[in-house]
Amino acid sequence: HKTAELISAAMETGAVIAGCGAEDRRRVRQAGLEAGIAFQIRDDLLDIEGAQETLGKTPGKDVDRGKLTLPSVIGMEAARAEGEKRARAALAALPEAAGTPLEALIRQMVERVA
Repeated sequence: HKTAELISAAMETGAVIAGCGAEDRRRVRQAGLEAGIAFQIRDDLLDIEGAQETLGKTPGKDVDRGKLTLPSVIGMEAARAEGEKRARAALAALPEAAGTPLEALIRQMVERVA
């Protein structure tokens, strides 16, 4: 969850700087956690199915190290579905983000190829 915590902290910091109240900061933090988990799931999927040319790093390191990742535990399709679910949860926490660059960024987290 460290990736999710970092993304969440960055998003909440923006909310603090923007002068948001406690409830809005809580929603932003929750959205960040969900988006961060979606990002990590996609990263784990790319480590299994990505190509070095597009990733810019050697794929397969998690498997080589015997690292437990969500795709290795529940399978690729179930992990994809979980990443989508987490992205939807992030956006549901921030309905005002619909149609904004923030929505596009969250979508990119689960759709990226590198």
